[in-house]
Amino acid sequence: PKDPAIMALPEEMRGPFYPWKLGCEDGHVWEHYYRQMRQNAEDKPEDPAIVTEGDCGSGAHGVTRAWELGDPEASGVEGVTDADWEDVKDIVARAITEHAKTHGTVPGGWVEWANALLTPPLIQWDQLLASHLRWGINDASGMVYHSYQRPSRRQSAYRDFVMPAMRRPIPFVCIIGDTSYSMSLSRLAYVRGIVRDICQSLGAKLAFLATDAAVHGGVQMVHDGPNVELRGRGGTNMCVGIDYALTNVYPKPDVIVVCT
Repeated sequence: PKDPAIMALPEEMRGPFYPWKLGCEDGHVWEHYYRQMRQNAEDKPEDPAIVTEGDCGSGAHGVTRAWELGDPEASGVEGVTDADWEDVKDIVARAITEHAKTHGTVPGGWVEWANALLTPPLIQWDQLLASHLRWGINDASGMVYHSYQRPSRRQSAYRDFVMPAMRRPIPFVCIIGDTSYSMSLSRLAYVRGIVRDICQSLGAKLAFLATDAAVHGGVQMVHDGPNVELRGRGGTNMCVGIDYALTNVYPKPDVIVVCT
């Protein structure tokens, strides 16, 4: 890409290059002249009223020039905001794809850009869920603490002093399952599968809340997916289930998973 600082130089300093245009001697390498050209461009004061010939501004090279009014949202002047630019890109991409269906004159790079912009991103939700769940479980299971429920394994060395043992808790997970009418039978089966997988990975029970616009059946302590009772089938408000998990589930969950 063309250097904006070089493009801002006067016309007589562009085109065929000669060292005398910069006031330099012959015989130096190109990097020496390049640094001198940038220095000349930086030393030259910019007049906002004068637009240098050949410099199209930040719309061409991304460098804000002195005569530009700036971001419409910051300066208050009328212009195209970032949100408007996204709409323009979407409109152009759709026009390119429509034109490419009937005409073979659209450049392949344009078509690839339009398809990439209009194609929804493919999110591997199961891998994303597993990584976040591992992080939350490892964070909770790593918090060892002292407990007097069992004597210390070094108690014989302390004689009359009762020392606590170190305990590593099993993380307590609460799953909020969406049981609203918008959940199909296949998606409800996914919920059961997630419950089963988390129970197997923990080797312990977990709390399950069947939630649509309210929590139905209270807290279900389950150890496998088939044991879950999916009640509800009304509206959808997962915030109700999250609030219920934080206030009515005991002990307080270390990790909350929302399946919706």
